[in-house]
Amino acid sequence: MPRSGSTLQYNICRGIVEKLDMGKGEGFFYENQLLPLLDKFLEWGQDDRFHIIKIHAFHPKTVEMTLTGWVKICYIYRDIRDVAVSIKNKDKVDRKVLIDNLDAAIETDYKLKQVPNILIQKYEDVVIDVYKAIAEVDLFLGLKANEDVIKWVVQECSVENTKKVMLDLAVSSQNSQLNPSLQAGYDPKTLLHHKHISRNSGTIGVWRVELEQEEINLITERYKSWLIEAQYLLR
Repeated sequence: MPRSGSTLQYNICRGIVEKLDMGKGEGFFYENQLLPLLDKFLEWGQDDRFHIIKIHAFHPKTVEMTLTGWVKICYIYRDIRDVAVSIKNKDKVDRKVLIDNLDAAIETDYKLKQVPNILIQKYEDVVIDVYKAIAEVDLFLGLKANEDVIKWVVQECSVENTKKVMLDLAVSSQNSQLNPSLQAGYDPKTLLHHKHISRNSGTIGVWRVELEQEEINLITERYKSWLIEAQYLLR
């Protein structure tokens, strides 16, 4: 789910496999790249090494690829009202675009939760206990990382280290004339950008103070069933 710690989850997966020299991160792929690159994904899927990718769209071949065992999916979701806050803070979108984004996120969520061979993590649980989240990923991928590796990934994915990367990117985006990704304030390795952490630092439940009451009512009612199923709202 976008704005739900998906980059953190990507870096957890990437960090473990790269530290163990069992694979590498391949970056982020847009929806319009998924079908044209299907052969590449299938090639990676049959490789002995891990190829970690990040996508937000539901690939048409997702179920088929997971059933073959070539693909494993790690998915993370978050209170959709906090997702709304994060989208607004990052992109300054109007309400229609915001709702379109939230609709797409919920639609993908329902699709993914029907897919076999998937690890589903809750943003709130991950940020509270990153060590446990990393251990879950390690077990799911069958990597058998030792405690030192897990602790190293914890440090690499810490808020402090993320803010350092963001600061370095902000400087690089002003100084670099050679690397387009750095000029855009984007790190191709971690997928972090220079404004990745919002002003509220990903605080849980920030929607209560960041959204207008009208927005709270609209979003809560529109996604009421999902909020109940995800245990963000009582029946």
